[in-house]
Amino acid sequence: MFCRRRGGRLRWRRDTFNLQASLICGGVLLLGGGMVKFICGGPWGTRGALQLGEALPSVAWMTVFWSVWYFCLGCVFGAVMFNERCGVVSVRTVAKYRGTAYFACMIVLSFLWYPLFFLAARFALCALLSAVLTFLAIAAGLDYAKVYRLAGVVVLMYAAVLLVATICSIRLLFRT
Repeated sequence: MFCRRRGGRLRWRRDTFNLQASLICGGVLLLGGGMVKFICGGPWGTRGALQLGEALPSVAWMTVFWSVWYFCLGCVFGAVMFNERCGVVSVRTVAKYRGTAYFACMIVLSFLWYPLFFLAARFALCALLSAVLTFLAIAAGLDYAKVYRLAGVVVLMYAAVLLVATICSIRLLFRT
């Protein structure tokens, strides 16, 4: 972000997020999502056993899609967590830490969703977990929007994706 001085010259604002920390957090979260997928294995067994081929996109497309989401969410976390605009005690500081608590719960539950859906095929538990994830994403997005608007928008877009996942989990629950 740039802002103008009295003399009319542009200068870089010091109260912006730390880009390096944001990219590192994105990479760490991407690595965590990759580790969960590596440990649990691919979704081919569940897709084949339950004939989920028409209900879900291809495995390659899902891998790219979720990798991009995890990286973006990690970057958002880094941008908010390493924000220098939050004062000692302010509305932004409270929103930053409360949103981070929601975000951390959301990520842990998101890492639990994958093995429950693709390995255990527990669609009822996945539907409940997706609903809780959607609520946590909305809460984190609203708090993150108080710190950075773009961060809030990204997390709220993730909440929309989770809402679609919740609907798909409910459809699969009643299908099987």
